[in-house]
Amino acid sequence: MKNIIVIEDNPVIREGFAAVIDSSTEYRISGQYGSCEEALKNLQTDQPDLVLMDIELPGMSGIEGITQVKKRLPACIILIITVHEDSEKVFRSLCAGAGGTSSKIPIPGPS
Repeated sequence: MKNIIVIEDNPVIREGFAAVIDSSTEYRISGQYGSCEEALKNLQTDQPDLVLMDIELPGMSGIEGITQVKKRLPACIILIITVHEDSEKVFRSLCAGAGGTSSKIPIPGPS
């Protein structure tokens, strides 16, 4: 079973990803965090094979977070999730070591 952590400051999106992933028999959520700083504190315990990370986070940016995760866990795959279409940030995240990006993720609104 592969371990995944989600780093996303929007709790609805973060919990949505976690629910979908936890419904799988091949993957499990080993942690979910609202900031890179929180995730980095638990990285050795969580031992993620894959990180889903927002590019725009409070405090440390997702781009800096990629660099920090890759320093500690070089084999970990990092996928950037974002609603922004900032090609420079996407390019910088790929240069920092992200394995890919997904943009235009719909943000759930009030019902």
